[in-house]
Amino acid sequence: MDAVDDDVRCRLWSEWNFRLFYLFGAILNVPYLAIGTIALLGGQALGRSVLTRARLVAVFCAGIVLAAPLRAPVPAVGLPEGKQLFGPAPRVMAAVGSGVGATVLLVGALWSIRTLVNQRRRPLGGTVPIMSAGRLAVTNALIATGTIVLSLGGLFFSGSERELAFGAFLVAGIAVLFAGFMVSSQAHPDAAPPEPPESFDGYYRELWEIAHS
Repeated sequence: MDAVDDDVRCRLWSEWNFRLFYLFGAILNVPYLAIGTIALLGGQALGRSVLTRARLVAVFCAGIVLAAPLRAPVPAVGLPEGKQLFGPAPRVMAAVGSGVGATVLLVGALWSIRTLVNQRRRPLGGTVPIMSAGRLAVTNALIATGTIVLSLGGLFFSGSERELAFGAFLVAGIAVLFAGFMVSSQAHPDAAPPEPPESFDGYYRELWEIAHS
């Protein structure tokens, strides 16, 4: 009985949390990061347009991953791999999503470094961004670097080392991505401070000023 209880307590994976892990970790996370790069470089209108289409694709992918039959039982511990458990459809979606998303991130970072610094504007047009051109270029470079670091965790290791590497690269990648977010949160020194909505007065206006101070 004690052995059974220990097995239950130590079980890290089940069928459904692995499916969710694969959906959000292997298929959707890099494309959604790429949408952020598109919005930063091309403007909010383009970003929203791509996001709307990406949501439809995400729903389709979710249906496939949640309904796809498993080729083997999910191991209780360790780091399961999609090639061991899924057929071709989820794995193709993971390859396409990660490949296309990573390409957008890398190309966007390189393009931003060249165009933002030289022309002081987004590569696809629009006014001067709220942050300086150089800062926006650094933001995209950090986001792309963080994404690459996240993708390297399971490539060069196997066995128990693969699990340790995955965790270490995950922490490092998130730290770099967060650094990119922190860089992007610094407004351009010449940018006008945001104005509260006209419907805000009294208490809500004070909250707005505190939040944006």
